[in-house]
Amino acid sequence: MEIVTHDPTDQEFKRVDEAADPLSQLERDVENKEIGTPIDYETYRAFCDVANDGFRRIGILDPEAYEWAVRDKRTILCNIDGRTVPALVPLDYEARYNDIRTKEMVGKHEVMLLTIPIDTVAEANFSLPQILEGQGLRGDFGILVEQLHEGSEADIEFKRQELARQFAFFGDLQVYEFTDPRIDKPDNKTSWMAVYDFSFKSEREYMGEKTGLKPVDALTEAWKAYKAEKSLPDEPSQDSNATYLFTARELMENQRLLNDLWAISEVGFGEVLGAYHPISMEVTKSFFQAHVTSDEVLTSVKFVNGKAVCFGFLAPNMEYNDWMDCDSTVLKESIQGAKENGKQVAHFFELISGGEAGLALSSSIIDLFLELASRTEYPDWHVIFESTNLSDMYIPRIAELLIRRSQNVLLTQPVKKAAQLDYWCLAA
Repeated sequence: MEIVTHDPTDQEFKRVDEAADPLSQLERDVENKEIGTPIDYETYRAFCDVANDGFRRIGILDPEAYEWAVRDKRTILCNIDGRTVPALVPLDYEARYNDIRTKEMVGKHEVMLLTIPIDTVAEANFSLPQILEGQGLRGDFGILVEQLHEGSEADIEFKRQELARQFAFFGDLQVYEFTDPRIDKPDNKTSWMAVYDFSFKSEREYMGEKTGLKPVDALTEAWKAYKAEKSLPDEPSQDSNATYLFTARELMENQRLLNDLWAISEVGFGEVLGAYHPISMEVTKSFFQAHVTSDEVLTSVKFVNGKAVCFGFLAPNMEYNDWMDCDSTVLKESIQGAKENGKQVAHFFELISGGEAGLALSSSIIDLFLELASRTEYPDWHVIFESTNLSDMYIPRIAELLIRRSQNVLLTQPVKKAAQLDYWCLAA
């Protein structure tokens, strides 16, 4: 890694009028020829996705946030193979993270996100004057890192120390772990996300005609039949203790339930699951609404005494997860392998309850899916889901236990962790 020096100009560090177009303004202002004008968002995303083989996309995922981030004078740019990219960006530009909570955990005024793959830092040329002129980065800051958990523990630790050495121009940086005091299990105490998969097949003999229904419609039809068989009312009663399946249209016609589910998300993800994790488990309302209003995503809700207490999203495809990289080695192998064997791929996500006492209620959500999947014209299923270091201690076990106990489905591939992404920080 090379440090490039030059005489900075006022133009390089002046603030952007919010009414101006950030990238065109940047093209006029940048005079640092060694670093240059940042590449556009699409080129940046292609660079990150090719250089990073993790199941989760790293860096900035929103094009508008990217445009403003590269104009922020706190952002540290670098040049890699002739391309100028943002290497360190203030964490509040990436909505996947909880900026306030992360700053509190690290105990720093500023937390920067490493927005290039960790393996590309050694190739990067940084502008020392820009670093020295940057605001908020003179001691009281940290660098949040996303690192694929691969190799031996010694390999992982070596890579961490090597990254600290590569950023030595900031001073003596030390590795900081995000630890959860509620967890005693050593392998689960630090912050990470992992992706899992499993397969099952129906033990029922499908008696109907093969209609060629889309999987989402097949599940919906199976739900109607199940609901009639169990004499469940169309809508949960005031004292219902059942688990219901909702289409996007049904949810949009039930604003009260939508509000209840959003409240569960805020508490369950923010105050419980994400309490000691830098990832913002409490998804944005726009993210939430985009999924509950999608015709290809189903929402399963568990009720206790008529009150919604737990829910999860189910998509019988992998098209509603732009934070995941389906071209990564691990996901490509999982998805393609399933399809080649005639399995229908499904994605479970945002499975959450309103508090720690309700975590076990997730079994009702999974159980309903197994029941309905076994009734469709699709006999074989392959399921992909994610868990944090906290939920890893119960969700994978619950899922496998429910399948093994079921008389309607047979486990054909046990639940396995396919890959893990660690989150940690370098702090001065």
